[in-house]
Amino acid sequence: MAAPELEQLWHDPRHWTAGIIYQCAADPRVIVPKQWRWGGWTLNFAHRSAWLVLLGAFIPESAKFLLARGRREEARRVMARFGSSARKARPAERAALESGASVALTGRAFFGKLIALSLAAICFGLINFGLLLWLPADLVAKGYSMQLKGAELHRMTDAADRRPASAFAAEKVHAVAGIGDPNRFFLHLGRLGVKLVPHPFPDHHAFTPRDLEFAGEAPVLMTEKDAVKLRHAARPNWWVLPVSAELEPAFGDWLSGRLDGFRRRSKAA
Repeated sequence: MAAPELEQLWHDPRHWTAGIIYQCAADPRVIVPKQWRWGGWTLNFAHRSAWLVLLGAFIPESAKFLLARGRREEARRVMARFGSSARKARPAERAALESGASVALTGRAFFGKLIALSLAAICFGLINFGLLLWLPADLVAKGYSMQLKGAELHRMTDAADRRPASAFAAEKVHAVAGIGDPNRFFLHLGRLGVKLVPHPFPDHHAFTPRDLEFAGEAPVLMTEKDAVKLRHAARPNWWVLPVSAELEPAFGDWLSGRLDGFRRRSKAA
């Protein structure tokens, strides 16, 4: 849930429960003491599925909450918004529903899906939070640095039309970035001598051509990641800067040493 949506929840007391659950599910580390570092990471691994599924019965806006309380038409409308629908209840399920207005949605199929989703979420979390967030921060803490390399741009409508970044130094350009750290991209352009007007966007921003409608016909520079989202609406004044990450040589020595250590221990075992 985006921050503005979460803020709107707090203005309606009826949605406070949903707001708290959404916030904890989005980042369970908010309820874990800071010193329990790995406990926080572990909770974050599975939050994509397990937290929302397990707490779904307490979220007033969820279809599960509505179905469990017999509010089937409201649940149908909620599911329709996401292209889903409820199947016809089996006889055993109808009997269970008739036994009370607040019957938990349980069963072999429910727990099977929950386990499958949780395993998928844990694998995704290990990659997303481990490799993409923890590993870079850990390498920086060990004293290793990474630099962006790339000084040649290509026109978005014609990849064969290439120009060095120095060709844009004499004019004012717009730079857009919808990545985790937009300033890294802007600073890299600045080091190449480009005088730019920065336009940062949230990470994973779903770009549309209107986002890049700036006054005049000044060049618009962007990352490869963002260019992919705009490839079907390319403009002649849009330029893409391919970059690569370069780690210092000392990191290679450290990694080789770690791998050699793993091999020695595996042989000893």
